[in-house]
Amino acid sequence: MEENIHPFKKAAALLLLLGLIDIAVMIFCIINQTNYVSSFTIFGVISGVLLLRGSLKTVQTLRWLSIFISVLIVGILFDTLFTTPPALFIALMKFSPLTVIGPICVAALLVAVFIWIYCQLSSQESLQLLVKANYKTTQPKSAYLLGAIGLLVTFLGASEMVNGESAKKAIKLAQAQRGSAYQYHVTRLYVSQNSGYADG
Repeated sequence: MEENIHPFKKAAALLLLLGLIDIAVMIFCIINQTNYVSSFTIFGVISGVLLLRGSLKTVQTLRWLSIFISVLIVGILFDTLFTTPPALFIALMKFSPLTVIGPICVAALLVAVFIWIYCQLSSQESLQLLVKANYKTTQPKSAYLLGAIGLLVTFLGASEMVNGESAKKAIKLAQAQRGSAYQYHVTRLYVSQNSGYADG
C-alpha cells in the first residue's frame, strides 16, 4: 500500500491543508456573523484522507473534477469580465479595486490549485497505478464538454438576468428613484411571486 500512497501524498496534503483552513475561516465567520462562501471544507478534507489511503477511485474522480471546475471558473471569470459594462468596470477599479482584483486573484489561485492537483494525479507513477487497476488514463474529455455546457447554461441565465424584462423593470424603478443621470446595470436579480429585488 505504501507504493500506492506515495504518488498522491502532495496532492492529499494540499487538499487537507486547504480544507482545514477553509473550515477554520468558516467557523470564524460564523462566530463573527460575517458572510463567507466556502470552497473546500469537507470536500478537501475527505478527498485528502482518501488520497492518503491510496484510493484510486478518488484519484480518477479528482482528475475529472479538476478539469471540470477549472473550465467553469475560467469561463465564468471571462463571462463576468465581458458582460460588465466598461464604465462600471472602470468605476469599480477606481473606487473599489478590491471588489475586482479580489475575485480575479481567488479565481486564478483556485485554477492554479486544481491544475496542480491534476498534474500531480497524472504523473507517470500515478498513471501506472491507474492502468494496473484498469482505470482510463486519457484526458477526461467529458469534463471539458460538461464544463462547456455548464458555462453555456450559466451564460444564458446571466444574460437573461441582466437583459431580461425583469432587469429592465428594475432599472426603470431605479431611474425613478435615483434619477436618469446615472447609468444602471443589474448584477443580481431575485424575483418572487409578489416581490423582488435587484443589486446593481
